[in-house]
Amino acid sequence: MIVVKLCAAALAAISLTAGASAAGLPPVEAFALPAQMRYAALSPDGDHIAFVFQRENNDMIAVAPSRLEEGAQIRIRSVHPWETVSAISWSGERVIYQTRRPTPRSRDDTSTFYNRTFLYSAPVDLSASIPLNEDPGDRRRSWLPRPQLSGDITHLLPHDPQHILQALNWREWETRDLYRTNVETGELSMIMRGRTGTQGFLTDGNGAVVAMYGLERGRETGDPFFVVGDGANGWIDLSRFINAEYDFLPFGRHRDGRLYVGSNHDADTIGLFLFDPARGAFDELLFRHPEVDVGGLIYSAGGEAVVGAYYIADEPGFHYFDGAYAAARNDLQTRLDRTNVRFVSIAQEARLALVSAEGPSDPGGLYLYDTESGALTEVGRLRPWLDDIPMGGVFPVRFPARDGLELRGYVTLPHGRQPDTTTGRPIPFVILVHGGPAARDYARFDPWAQFLASRGYGVLQFNFRGSRGLGRALESAGDGEWGAGMQDDVDDAAQWLAANGYADPDRIAVMGASYGGYAALMAAGRDNGLYRAAISVNGVTDLVGMRQHSQRFFGLEQRFREQLEGVDLRAMSPVNAANNIRIPILVAHASYDSVVPYSQSETFRRRLGRQDEHSVFIELRGDSHAIDLAGNRHLLLATLEAFLAYHMPSAELAMAD
Repeated sequence: MIVVKLCAAALAAISLTAGASAAGLPPVEAFALPAQMRYAALSPDGDHIAFVFQRENNDMIAVAPSRLEEGAQIRIRSVHPWETVSAISWSGERVIYQTRRPTPRSRDDTSTFYNRTFLYSAPVDLSASIPLNEDPGDRRRSWLPRPQLSGDITHLLPHDPQHILQALNWREWETRDLYRTNVETGELSMIMRGRTGTQGFLTDGNGAVVAMYGLERGRETGDPFFVVGDGANGWIDLSRFINAEYDFLPFGRHRDGRLYVGSNHDADTIGLFLFDPARGAFDELLFRHPEVDVGGLIYSAGGEAVVGAYYIADEPGFHYFDGAYAAARNDLQTRLDRTNVRFVSIAQEARLALVSAEGPSDPGGLYLYDTESGALTEVGRLRPWLDDIPMGGVFPVRFPARDGLELRGYVTLPHGRQPDTTTGRPIPFVILVHGGPAARDYARFDPWAQFLASRGYGVLQFNFRGSRGLGRALESAGDGEWGAGMQDDVDDAAQWLAANGYADPDRIAVMGASYGGYAALMAAGRDNGLYRAAISVNGVTDLVGMRQHSQRFFGLEQRFREQLEGVDLRAMSPVNAANNIRIPILVAHASYDSVVPYSQSETFRRRLGRQDEHSVFIELRGDSHAIDLAGNRHLLLATLEAFLAYHMPSAELAMAD
């Protein structure tokens, strides 16, 4: 087995030096670089755009005039080298940006990491920044500052630009309290004390508290709770509606006091309802898609009114209650000729909106839209270095699992190739399994899939049983099916690709990250001859170890227990099937992964031993579960290219060599 380790100093140069591409193929770094202008947000007056880009593995905050005229000055500020930006917004004339940093859980446990979140405020010129979530000084000190259970801002208080609301767990590790925060000084003032186990607060459009939610502590089951009220006039306990029979997802409050709730109590998919908390009853059904779940609400520019709901079918979809918003988006979709057009930021004090437009084969761009005149101006391309590289086509497919359950997926083919399986020549394929597993794939621009297509490989991404967002039946079909029915779906996908002329049956690989990495290694351990190679990125290998890991994190333990109830953890762990693996394996893992510990892949590597000299192990030094650093992404893709070229070469790679 080959083991690759890099020092931190080498990471900065990786994007320029590591893994040179095969001659005649697009450069690896073009697919490894993260998009520029990420998390873009318009200032309330519409004059500026704040966004993030990455330079030499370091995230940078930038503020530019919204109308980028020649000679316009762009302000830039670097964040801490070990922090990555996870959100940007505005409060009045100040930029609010959130970062996360992998941090050891304790002095005695430096192998277990969590993502500690930080919040900062800076003026428009980015001349200085101040922290907004430092210890307020109302607790006993310990060597390790407590992280937020979640780093989300509760409310930006647009009508009070000097303050925001955020929920922090400084008082108790497993309980968050609600603080009003002065964005100019960083001063914190607790305005509501959370009950034990509180994870967050729900507010209305003006920032008034509507509800409190979390997990009961001190009970074996860790049951979720949801109470409605303002703390002054008592609370209405609606916890009974959160159960295993159906989803109850509070999204916000209607102006008449009722709640917007996502629920599938009466159908397979989650619809959007108005719910009366006083009566404990579902009232009006506002919207339901027949095949997929509602994902949440769309708000007006100021955040006071609900103007629609969003969902994801084959691609993101939007259902508007407000005709003006619907007309504006339809106009933009026609003019930009893209399938995924959405408002990413709307100026509260100006008739300006920031619009993102992309497609499954289009890296996308940002546009400034004048909602009054209809003027549309391109601000910038998200990945301009890809604009001259032909992208692969993405095609929706459906196929049956062995028990008849319909599975939906998306095939990415090399540029110029059509899914004409009757006359086309089968090509090598990679089945790219999504993580979660309670997540889903849809038709979108995916740099990994497009990189593989640029190397002559077909890619299948599909929604196996246990995937979320496509109705309760598909998700519940995955209950207790880790390593069993969920794994059968992967095998069925491989057989369907071969039987229908897409894939060369002798050149199919399986790949995935997180749960997808688990599925790849489990597939490799099955003696069915379906796969030529397997690739795991930050993958789960030991379910017993993951159960122990989950017990260190409040909330994670409950999710782990729900997903794996009834599963034989030892029998369904890839680490215990390592001796059965007879195909080449590529394993990559981030050293600071807080979701799936690095030790998961390290233990698997030791168990696999040197029985296969063609297997490769990569340590992605200094990185997190999301693989944020461009240098590590480059290393991973360059190694993947060489690995696949050796074990199941495509025509493109063969010609390039």
